[in-house]
Amino acid sequence: MNLSTRNLKVFVGLVAALFLSALASHANAATGDLSWTPPTMRADGTPLPATEIVGYRIEWGLCTATSAVPVPPTVTDVPGAVLGTSLTIPTTGKYCFRVATRATGDAPGEVLQSVFSPVVSKTWKAEPNPPTVFAVAHRAVYDLKLNADGTYALRINVGTTAIGTQCGDALITTGTRGEYRAVDRADVVFDPTKTPRSDVLVAYCPPAST
Repeated sequence: MNLSTRNLKVFVGLVAALFLSALASHANAATGDLSWTPPTMRADGTPLPATEIVGYRIEWGLCTATSAVPVPPTVTDVPGAVLGTSLTIPTTGKYCFRVATRATGDAPGEVLQSVFSPVVSKTWKAEPNPPTVFAVAHRAVYDLKLNADGTYALRINVGTTAIGTQCGDALITTGTRGEYRAVDRADVVFDPTKTPRSDVLVAYCPPAST
């Protein structure tokens, strides 16, 4: 692109903010919000009104070993009235960004582009998997009996608890419904005709998301 003595002044501290606005759980995808301060002067010292700014060109991508924008970069153009944009970051890693201003020139229809701003960078990391939460899916609460092989089995129904009550993480035993885990005695409404024989009480508790 033709650059004349009236080309745009190089910015100092062009990029005012660069931050991660969102990261989708369990996915290597994110949104980076890049914003900047517009220049107000051309390289020759003449004013640069906002009305003469045509737009901004962003070059970005995974940083090179020297923390530079890759070649070829991803190019994103935004209109002059906009002072920021959201970029979809496709994978985790360190990304580099730089911005140039595009403005009208002397000739009708001429558009000049400034040199690029200093590079800014940010690293996106994958979110860890959240812990699995187990919750009561059937109200019946049981006490346990100890088998000869050291494992536990359901003995009798000693009360009830509310659907959705959180259970312990550890699998205590299995039954006809599936996995049984410990529930807090304080969450149990006991059957007055039944006496629990075990300290640990269990209910059917699959992962809460299923």
